[in-house]
Amino acid sequence: MEEVAKNVEKTTDLLHRLNFS
Repeated sequence: MEEVAKNVEKTTDLLHRLNFS
């Protein structure tokens, strides 16, 4: 579960970066 949470966090961060680009 920890790995999944990390993955979700990474994906969310990337999405935010793209949105703010």
